[in-house]
Amino acid sequence: MRPTTLPLLASVASLTAAVTPPPYVLTYAPIHYLHPDEKFLPSDISTHLLNVIPYKNNTPIPSPNPLTPTNLNTLSGDVYLTSRSDPTLFTSPQNAWEHGSLTAHQSSVIITTHPQSNPTTIDAYYFTFYSLDYGGIYLGHNIGNHVGDWEHVMIRFVNATPTQVWLSQHANGEAFYYNTLEKEGVRPVVYIANGTHANYAVTGTHDHAIPDLNLPAGVVVDHTGKGARFDPTVGGYYAEFDAATGGFSGETVGFLGFRGRWGDRKYEEGFRGQDCPLGITQLCKWTDGPTGPWDKDLKRDTVCPDNGILCIVRWVLGP
Repeated sequence: MRPTTLPLLASVASLTAAVTPPPYVLTYAPIHYLHPDEKFLPSDISTHLLNVIPYKNNTPIPSPNPLTPTNLNTLSGDVYLTSRSDPTLFTSPQNAWEHGSLTAHQSSVIITTHPQSNPTTIDAYYFTFYSLDYGGIYLGHNIGNHVGDWEHVMIRFVNATPTQVWLSQHANGEAFYYNTLEKEGVRPVVYIANGTHANYAVTGTHDHAIPDLNLPAGVVVDHTGKGARFDPTVGGYYAEFDAATGGFSGETVGFLGFRGRWGDRKYEEGFRGQDCPLGITQLCKWTDGPTGPWDKDLKRDTVCPDNGILCIVRWVLGP
């Protein structure tokens, strides 16, 4: 493990000079609180890579050995990073890597970028990586588990002042004005949902069945609480993203250039307990591992992703 300071990240294509984040990106960085019952903590990226094998078309392929954050971008976009052990055996000693740690690791990535044609604005993305997402129990069924999980908070700065904050949640999320959010000093407080790691502004129950309409009760719910504290500026990486070219710059780490999946491919029915009620993919117990930060719409016009869903920036706290 490296010391718990903020090392600098890398270009996905070549060696480049080191870059440093603007001081305010760290000053106003969010503070995360995990749920008191969370079993799958932020995960060291290097450790995750030591516990997976690159697969293509359900077959292991030749790859760098060992697989590291520096050489991950040599793999193609149709690769799944597939668990060496059976990831469904949560309590197996072989799967300790799935559970992550709050100390001595590099599980976070801070990426800054200028929105297109807006030189006075900087968007700072604070990504956290988890080796496993536990989707939860809904109407008696466990659905939505997957190996690998990238979640993020984005803060939009105008003239070095934080103005708006985006909290990623499943397929979408919520936006708030910076002044609305709970703070520790000047740092926004974000509550991480148990198992799914979605980001919320308050503790409690959050029904997220309808985009842009989170409710305090329902069927498709997340749960947040004030458990362990996690600081994404400690033990992480830093990179700059060029919205015009789609490239990253920084020191030598290539994992941001990996276009494949950070976990196993969705299992076939019956394999490792896979169950898809009514044959509906969205209800499967195990789903595909996720893509990485490059696929989280880093070129945004507003604080919200440009995904066709109305961007509502909230003045009041809520679920």
